[in-house]
Amino acid sequence: MRRDRLEGHDFVRTFKLLANAAPRLPIDCARARIEYLREVEDTRQLTWTLDIDGLPDEFAGIVRTSACASDVVWVMDEMEATPVHGIAKGAQRDFLKWLDDGAQVTERLARWLASEDERLRYEATVVLDFPLGAVAFRARAAALLAIEPPLDIGDDLIQARDPKFWSGSRVPRWKGRRKEFAKWVTDPNERVAAVGRDGVAFYKRLVEQGDHLMERWKS
Repeated sequence: MRRDRLEGHDFVRTFKLLANAAPRLPIDCARARIEYLREVEDTRQLTWTLDIDGLPDEFAGIVRTSACASDVVWVMDEMEATPVHGIAKGAQRDFLKWLDDGAQVTERLARWLASEDERLRYEATVVLDFPLGAVAFRARAAALLAIEPPLDIGDDLIQARDPKFWSGSRVPRWKGRRKEFAKWVTDPNERVAAVGRDGVAFYKRLVEQGDHLMERWKS
């Protein structure tokens, strides 16, 4: 049986029309969707038989401008308290990615990375992959590396900057990451500087491997 559906851009258009009367509507809708997906007991099976959506990508901009600090706390509480899978987990991560404000998220990451809960530690590494700018990511790394006792997260920080989506050759992006970590090398915090040195070496190897493969392909 055919089911009519609303696309993400339809919701966004409605949100904009109601922006003055209901400024929190985008957030309320996104949070309600996350709660619904969490409550579906076997989302993984349902996704094979029903057309279930997570959060439309079109929500990102308008959700970001409608959110406040408590929404960041709410979604991280959701992620911390309730193990979920599939689309439900993806919706939580998308929501947090849209709202990632830097310091507030970093504080929770520190707790997760120091936790004995393997699920939370893994979730923290996923959040580290969020596409922050170079300055914001370095600030996050410095805060996490300053924790006592030290967290063993050097490799996680380095690999988090490896592009997950790209078109064309990855070599230019690896060169950019090598330059990014080179700026860490002179940091007065030795832990940051050490990760910087390892990051430069890591991306230098990837660049050399990529260049070698390109030469073989040309020949």
